[in-house]
Amino acid sequence: MQEQKRTSQVVPARRLRRFANDREDLEDLRRILMGPERERLAKLEGHMSPDALGKALPEAAVASQKQGEDLAWALRPTVMAAIRDAVKTEPQIFIDALVPVMGPAIRKAVTHALRSLLQQLNETLAHGLSLRGLRWRVEAARTGRPFAEIVVLRSLLYRVEQVFLVHRESGLVLHHLVAPGSPPQDPDQVAAMLSAIDAFVHDAFREEARLARFHVGELVGWVEHGPLAVLVAVVRGTAPDHYGDVMREVQERVHLQFRTDLSSFRGEVELFEQTESLLQQCLQSEMRPAANPGRSRVYSLAALACVAVVLALGIAWKAHANHVEEARFQSVTSTLRREPGLMLTDARRDGKHYAFAGLRDPLAPEPASLVAPLGVKAGDASFDFGSFYSLDPRLTERRALRVLRPPEGVTLEVDGETLVARGSAPRAWIDTARVLALALPAVSRFDTSALRNTDAERDLEAASGTLASSMVLFPLGSAEIRAEQRGALDYVARAATKLFAVARETGKTVDLVVTGHTDARGAEGLNQSLSSERAERVVREFVALGVPAENIRTVGAGVTMVPDAEACAPPAGAVGTYRGASCARRVDFRVELR
Repeated sequence: MQEQKRTSQVVPARRLRRFANDREDLEDLRRILMGPERERLAKLEGHMSPDALGKALPEAAVASQKQGEDLAWALRPTVMAAIRDAVKTEPQIFIDALVPVMGPAIRKAVTHALRSLLQQLNETLAHGLSLRGLRWRVEAARTGRPFAEIVVLRSLLYRVEQVFLVHRESGLVLHHLVAPGSPPQDPDQVAAMLSAIDAFVHDAFREEARLARFHVGELVGWVEHGPLAVLVAVVRGTAPDHYGDVMREVQERVHLQFRTDLSSFRGEVELFEQTESLLQQCLQSEMRPAANPGRSRVYSLAALACVAVVLALGIAWKAHANHVEEARFQSVTSTLRREPGLMLTDARRDGKHYAFAGLRDPLAPEPASLVAPLGVKAGDASFDFGSFYSLDPRLTERRALRVLRPPEGVTLEVDGETLVARGSAPRAWIDTARVLALALPAVSRFDTSALRNTDAERDLEAASGTLASSMVLFPLGSAEIRAEQRGALDYVARAATKLFAVARETGKTVDLVVTGHTDARGAEGLNQSLSSERAERVVREFVALGVPAENIRTVGAGVTMVPDAEACAPPAGAVGTYRGASCARRVDFRVELR
């Protein structure tokens, strides 16, 4: 039985060893058969990582493009859908990118047709103005201007006097050019005005509306908007339409060359000085072509003969009437311009009717009341004036008088930005005026150096009188202050403190003279020293009580004779009444004003 058990245990162990050997053989077989595939799968997993795909996709796209258009045809629907979504959500990106590129192409396409059309128009105008010399002379006689000035004005077709390059988002002037001989304007003020008007147009009408042209008297502003900057040209006369092409080309070149600086602009206008060569292209001008002298003389003589026969009286009468009306209009305009508190921004005449616009200070008279003495009736003129505060000194003085209400004897005068008050006034009015004056327009300083404070002067006089009638008494042969004199000393110290404070308020300088005295007893030299010591002792006590010592000086008067029957009464706070020699042993006070 034991042998059978031993045999049954050996057989399974053999089977296990054989099974293990079989598994090892199986693994070896797998490695032989599946090894290359496993390696290829591992490499394929490495190629599928994000970094590997990022490197492989460009190479694959290039290889596919060499083989044909299959990849492009497959990706076309996806790319087109992405572009359509981007255009719907962010159209401004595509507008900013396409404007500099499409502008030159469109402009070149229409330049030839416009140029031929404008050339024909210019020739027609030149032939139609053969009588212009005669008309210029008539205009010179009608307006009163020199004939040479009329010739220059009418010979000039147009001239670009100024060019502004303005940052669209911030409204700051990036660069500014002025034509030689043209009056310069404040570029920041012009840019602010354009931004305000453009914002009004943009908000009031529709989202796409932008300011394109504006007129100011004889000047015309051309505005060319870009994605990042706005180009503005100020033109005298009538510029041809193709001048707009010049502005668009310059504006596009500015965006192409300076797009990075415009996009990241943070106020560094010095970066755009390099745009001067581009902006110079906008400073153009053109004169009318000279007419044929012979033909002009023939036409002028013929026209003169006809006018002399048919219209001589009519033209003379109309010219005279117009001249008279123009003279009256200029007189009215000058009157309104000279009036302080009125700022005239626009003056127009339509026959006998005048139209004025501008700003008016509330203290200025009504414009209608100013022009009525000149013969302008209520229905002959219209006024459109907004409100503003004028900085004219005359109106500033009127406004100061109305707000401050100075008492009688006080005058107010404006000197630059300083309001000067002169005269005498109580302290309460002066304190109130110092606060209110600085709230007035055009006033940055209130000068009261020439203003007398009547309350302070009364206080100064009272303090001086108190000190002059006060004294501190001393015992025989001593410079010590007795207890019964402490009240008198405190009273005098308070009066001295108030004296110096009020003196500073009135702008005066005060000297307090403290004089020591002795009676007739004792040697003269000892009495002189004792009197000085008494004065100095009082000053030390004053300083301890807070009285400033800068303007105090002491005097030793020595012996002072006081009759025995004469009594002296120390100030409030002292005890007792003293007579004769007791009154001589004292310190008294004298106030000197300067």
